[in-house]
Amino acid sequence: MKGLYMMELDVQKWRQRLEEVELLYTKLLNISCQQKDLMAAFDPDTQGQVEQLDALLQEREGLMQRIDMVSISQEEEINLLKILEQEGHTERWRLARQMQQDYQKSRQELQSVLQTIQENDQKTQDKMAEAIKELGSRLANARENVRATRAYTRYGTSSEGWFIDQKK
Repeated sequence: MKGLYMMELDVQKWRQRLEEVELLYTKLLNISCQQKDLMAAFDPDTQGQVEQLDALLQEREGLMQRIDMVSISQEEEINLLKILEQEGHTERWRLARQMQQDYQKSRQELQSVLQTIQENDQKTQDKMAEAIKELGSRLANARENVRATRAYTRYGTSSEGWFIDQKK
C-alpha cells in the first residue's frame, strides 16, 4: 500500500508541475506580446525603450530557465510509458495512465500558446532587424557628416605656418 501512496503523491506533484508550466508559458506569452508591441512602436530617438526591451528580455530569460527546471523531462515521460507497457490494469497502471493523459492534455493546450509566442518572436526579430539597419544607416550618415565637416573646416591642418628660406 505504501508504494501506491507514493504514486498518488507523484500524481499530485505531476499535476502541480503541469499547472506551473502552463502558468509560466502564459507569463512568457504575455512578455512576448509586450516585446512585440514595444518593437511595433519602436523609435530609436525615444529614451527608455531600449531599457524596457532589455528588462523584458531578462524577465523572459528567467522564465525560460524556470520552465526548464519544472518541465516534465523526456526521461520521466519514458518511465511513465514503461509502467503503462509493463503492468496490467492495476491501480498503479491506472494512475500512470491518468498522468499520461494529463500530460497529453497539457501539451495540446500549450501548442497554441507556443505557436503564438513563436509568431510574436518572429515579428519582434523582424522589427529589431529593421531598427538595427536604421541605426546602422544613421551611424554611417553621422560618420560621413563628421568627415565632411572636418574637410570643410580643415580639421587637423594648420592655417598658420613658417616659411623658411634656405638660400644663403
